[in-house]
Amino acid sequence: MKGFVKLIAVVVTAAAFAVSCSKDKDSGAVSFDKPAVFIDAPSGMATVGFTLRNIKTLSVTSQPTGWDEPMLDQTTGMLTVIAPSATALEKGTAVESGTVVLAGVTPGGTSVSGVLFVGVVKTVDLSAAGVANSYMASVKETNYLFDVMHKGDGSPLATDHLGVIWKSASGLVQYLQMENGKASFYIGADTEDSNKILKGNAVIGAYDANDELIWSWHVWATDYDPAVVAQTYASGAVFMDRNLGALETDYTLPASRGLYYQWGRKDPFPYPATATDAYIQAPTVYAAGFEYAESDPRTSGTESPYDVMTLEWATAHPTTYMDGVFYEDWEEWASVADWLYVHHPNLWGNVTTGKNNISRTSHKSIYDPCPPGWKVPGAEDFAEIERIGVSTPYYITIRCNSTQTAKIPLGGTFYEGRYDRNGSLGRLYTNAPYYLHWRDSTGVFHDVACTSILFDTSNYPPFVNTTDFYRYAANPVRCVRE
Repeated sequence: MKGFVKLIAVVVTAAAFAVSCSKDKDSGAVSFDKPAVFIDAPSGMATVGFTLRNIKTLSVTSQPTGWDEPMLDQTTGMLTVIAPSATALEKGTAVESGTVVLAGVTPGGTSVSGVLFVGVVKTVDLSAAGVANSYMASVKETNYLFDVMHKGDGSPLATDHLGVIWKSASGLVQYLQMENGKASFYIGADTEDSNKILKGNAVIGAYDANDELIWSWHVWATDYDPAVVAQTYASGAVFMDRNLGALETDYTLPASRGLYYQWGRKDPFPYPATATDAYIQAPTVYAAGFEYAESDPRTSGTESPYDVMTLEWATAHPTTYMDGVFYEDWEEWASVADWLYVHHPNLWGNVTTGKNNISRTSHKSIYDPCPPGWKVPGAEDFAEIERIGVSTPYYITIRCNSTQTAKIPLGGTFYEGRYDRNGSLGRLYTNAPYYLHWRDSTGVFHDVACTSILFDTSNYPPFVNTTDFYRYAANPVRCVRE
């Protein structure tokens, strides 16, 4: 998909740090080379370039409280910003962040200005411990970085520029730019509690020089540290205590349900807006051209219906739910009960290759949606759990080991535009490309098989079971430690 996001990002960014005005034939512009400057320590300094068009006079008209006036060099087109001292910050005579306004006047008297965000801000490289397809940001008012020159398995990308594809709140990912092969962005504080990070989910896309989307990453902004509250299940596997992308631990709130993934895909879909509604997604801000959509191979308009059922098409359309396709025997095309025309059993790292080689071995894969150090669990990782409580329509409680319990949201399964059985059933995906029978632990392989763990609210056993639902369905994921 072409870079509609880039177009929107340019418009939004221009509004944020460059303002141009016109009056008759007199117009001009002042723009900074980047939307923000982050200084990692008090009294530090940073230099940023700026560009002028038809400007006669230029001056700095505003800077954050307690900051010295930036040094302006119009000859070289550079502005130097100096952060306040630690003493000034501690005494409260200076603020940690704010905006610098660079104002110009055209020969005809038109006023124009450029706005730059500046801050004494810590920088954290989320990919320092390794690349992945999702990253967790947990500290407020921080400049975050991650590697955008490599996919989740470390294979190279020819990234030229970036854009936000979707986010759960309009102010979540700010000042996105690409610097030295890394995404750089800022996440601020919660608007209702300034001591906490602004929580939410977002997807950031990478584009090549032809403006084609070539990869994307999920950013999970949360005050949650999985290493602190991880749970060791009876199988010995170490799980996160919540679903991937969950924003709440109050399980009566829909945000506790986390994000939904089609089996084998790395890009998520939002959770339901309420505890029982089957059709409304949680509020999401989509970039133009990347609004949520559903692909129907029958009506794709392509030469073959299978042209919209490939890994390449999925990568280029991260916000499109990819459906299977079903034909009558007399029709020209064959039915495919998968979002992929060419079935792939190893998308989430299980090494099974066929019915004669069913394996329990798995590793983190190129399409794994979990953060660094975590991966999609195997079906056997859930062994010996049991349901011990039901709180319809919100969650069930399971015993995960001899001393601990865990809650599983009842968010149903998302497919064909609805959250089926939202409020009465929970499912979690595994990486198994076969159907693992819960009772006898035997695996049955076929081309579209996959195992999800089903948590039922009925009064009839088994209350926890495995299911072999279609791979085009989307379910939550609860990551396990690598």
